Amino acid sequence: METATRTEPSTEERADLYRWFSSLLARELDADAWKSHVGEEFLTALDEQAGELGLEGQAAPLRDYLLKHRDDASDEAVLALAVDYARLFVGPGPGKAPPFESVYTSPKGRLYADAYADVVDVLQREQIGVAQDFHAPADHAAVELSIMAYLVGGAEDGDAAQPAQPGKAHAFFDQHIMNWFPKWTSDIEQHAETDFYRGMTRFMMGFLQGESTRLGGGAIS
Repeated sequence: METATRTEPSTEERADLYRWFSSLLARELDADAWKSHVGEEFLTALDEQAGELGLEGQAAPLRDYLLKHRDDASDEAVLALAVDYARLFVGPGPGKAPPFESVYTSPKGRLYADAYADVVDVLQREQIGVAQDFHAPADHAAVELSIMAYLVGGAEDGDAAQPAQPGKAHAFFDQHIMNWFPKWTSDIEQHAETDFYRGMTRFMMGFLQGESTRLGGGAIS
């Protein structure tokens, strides 16, 4: 009996996944992004990537949500996700699952704590830019995932290629991902009203579990 062969993702594929998860957390989907996510090209790519990673089960809720709502009016679909995004990550108040490391790691759960300063230091030291229209604190999950994309996959900086930095990726993952993503994503799962964000979270955590092994760490608890 033949068994399916799971292939390890390339550094480029890993970096692309970090960037994709980052983009979903940085802001709400607009109409163009929604249309892209319910298109055949994206759904096929999602199936293939999940299969290669052995994460078909974790990706299923997201895929099912996209298939279920692909024929919805675009403005209604986008509004439903915008409401869920705001409720989870923006507020009123801090939101049900604030996407900031400081909230989950500082003694009093406040913004701009030690984690914020640490991430700012990494951004400056590695000369990683953040989009000018992104105004959230630096320890936002989207920023941290973008940093991982840079450290895992390298980047093109003008004419000078910046190589991947697996040692730094391991350290950043251990210090700024493993320490709070499990609790934070548990809050997303508990409070999300759509299976888009719940499903995205399950797929992301499945990917990060694999990253923990690839980067030489232990399992994420």
